[in-house]
Amino acid sequence: MNCKKKKFISCLAVMFFVGIEADAAENKPKSTGTVHVENSEKTVILDPENPEEKLIPEKIHSTEGNLRIDFASDWAFGKVTLEPEKKDSIYYLRSQRFVNSDEVRGSYIQITDQREQASSWSLQVKQSGQFKNNVIQEKEEQELNGAIFSLDKIWVNSLGDRELPTVARDTIAFQNFNQAYNIANLEKEKGQNGTWLIIFGASPKNKANQENTLKPELDEQGNPIIDDKDGKPVYTNEAISIRIPENTKIHPVTYETTLTWILGDLP
Repeated sequence: MNCKKKKFISCLAVMFFVGIEADAAENKPKSTGTVHVENSEKTVILDPENPEEKLIPEKIHSTEGNLRIDFASDWAFGKVTLEPEKKDSIYYLRSQRFVNSDEVRGSYIQITDQREQASSWSLQVKQSGQFKNNVIQEKEEQELNGAIFSLDKIWVNSLGDRELPTVARDTIAFQNFNQAYNIANLEKEKGQNGTWLIIFGASPKNKANQENTLKPELDEQGNPIIDDKDGKPVYTNEAISIRIPENTKIHPVTYETTLTWILGDLP
């Protein structure tokens, strides 16, 4: 679906960066990611697993309007270790963390519909192209050839007793660039005002019987890795990943791609 210039349609462009800093001596690259979205008015952010509770993320990315995205998680990758004996390298996203809580959650999108005549809406996402860095001298190595970015374990929650949108049940693997993939869809017959949370992965404490995808990140000795900034343990979220084929050359640079989230009303 294209994002049309139509009332109540919000478009959220997310810049997704993957940086890989190689340690030649130990062969332990570091992978980090950031998201940038234009600033807008801050809204109350909810715990995706317990929507009655309020949480404070370090950063709030949102859109404006009566049909809007209140919050979109940052995308950040942690430390990874290349294992030559494995066919592919898989990088997992770090979990969503908060300033006012030690709890960790899967990445999520919070959507609110306050239209006078609430109707249907949909959430889609597309990737513009392969992860790339134009600074790399060898042109054929500028892209992470064959790398596949995937979203999985998608589920939905709501604030109060609301009709829930239908969410994608299968893994979304971005193999066709610039193709919009459906994430969630609320039918017109179920349209109503409310707030919904579209979640990728879940903690072991979730009450919705969702599979736990959050795992503590461990060092070589099996000890939990502690974040230097806040002193909290680091968790990865296995619901979101990048798979890089073994023959793909990885340089110690930052690779970039663009994800576009599309929130719109439907006829």
